[in-house]
Amino acid sequence: GYGEAPSSSATASATGARMKMHATPTIDTIIEEPEGGAHHNWEKNFGQVRHALLEALFRLRITPLDSLLNQRESRLLSYGVFQEN
Repeated sequence: GYGEAPSSSATASATGARMKMHATPTIDTIIEEPEGGAHHNWEKNFGQVRHALLEALFRLRITPLDSLLNQRESRLLSYGVFQEN
């Protein structure tokens, strides 16, 4: 209604989506909240987090170490340049 702030789940989702699309991404995956927010259905929320973690671990296990290190280096170097004054 009038004067109400957006729900925290809608705000978090929009923020996560914006950050994922940013030129220097810091987010690999966005875990959607259950309808009404995580606090309304914590079991479903934990299940979604568990699934996302297991999926990420699986991807890590099948990726060669040298590839992971190259990806990490590229990602860190893409964040910007540090200059001393």
